Amino acid sequence: MSLSVYSAFRYGHTVDISNRDIDFKEGTNTRHAVVPVGSYTLTKLLQVVADALNSVGSNDYSLSVDYQTGIITLTSSGSFDSLGATGENASTSIFSLLGFASVDSLGITTIIGGERSGSIYYPQFFLQNYMPTKQNLRASDSTVSKSASGLVSVQKFGDERFMKCDLLFINDLVQPPGSLIKTNLTGYEDALAFLEYCITKAPIEFIEDVSSPDEFEPLLLESTPTDKSGTGFELVETFARNLPFYYEIKPLIFRLAEGQ
Repeated sequence: MSLSVYSAFRYGHTVDISNRDIDFKEGTNTRHAVVPVGSYTLTKLLQVVADALNSVGSNDYSLSVDYQTGIITLTSSGSFDSLGATGENASTSIFSLLGFASVDSLGITTIIGGERSGSIYYPQFFLQNYMPTKQNLRASDSTVSKSASGLVSVQKFGDERFMKCDLLFINDLVQPPGSLIKTNLTGYEDALAFLEYCITKAPIEFIEDVSSPDEFEPLLLESTPTDKSGTGFELVETFARNLPFYYEIKPLIFRLAEGQ
């Protein structure tokens, strides 16, 4: 099937030793939270950052996000000082990943981000050859055996769901008025950045319909046309269709990554 709505993918929430720290004070007590290194979906990142803060702080900390804008809000049950500029670990702060300004804020209970956390990729055309996860179910590591009496049994380690799609008409050209292909003057570079992140096997969030940004699924890239392991890709120029400067990749297969 093909979608008749535009879709999107949220990505780019990887924590490493260069961006894992949070320095803050509660009263006169300086605190240092360390977010576990790893790749997360945006939603999972909110949870692990809150867990890191609550593991060392006395206040109750929580994070929320506006899924339309990608702006994160951090809220505390009590006053605290955020040491985004002068903290001992400010150079390895997670603030930029969260979309927060790297500044000190004193006596606050809320921090609101100034920019989107991570990145979002908007395909320029409706997803083609699309198969949602609800239609694509496979047993994981299954073994089928048949007894002498004809009894069939299946042993498996759970089920896995997959999403399949083609990304078509990737370009950085101005499109004519009324075209279903969206104009994006960095469309080619945006697609490359998205695919390069996906092949790191980091989880992403897939929004089937951009008009409902809070309805999404966590996915991991399973395979590409040129790499069954999903660790490589080729973005192909469509010369054969007489469309130079347009690119495509088909099909991409993503695995549902529940809990990530």
